[in-house]
Amino acid sequence: MPGVVHGVVVDTAHFKGNHPESARVEGIDAEGAGAADLAGSDARWGEILPRTRLAADRAHVFEPPALSPADATGTLNTERFATV
Repeated sequence: MPGVVHGVVVDTAHFKGNHPESARVEGIDAEGAGAADLAGSDARWGEILPRTRLAADRAHVFEPPALSPADATGTLNTERFATV
């Protein structure tokens, strides 16, 4: 059942030396879609939180205007990026 994202928390608590460098969150309204459908090139994911730098050992709270929430989102994808 789709909803509207009003906030996102990316929690790196207790990750003091091995936390992700940054994260990005995307959303899609694809009710009834399977994993293969969501991973396919036809899937239209919308950016909710652009790639954002993270710090160690804290809860990162993001609310508008940092978020660009889609009108209706049924599935979220969080991508984490390691320090290179």
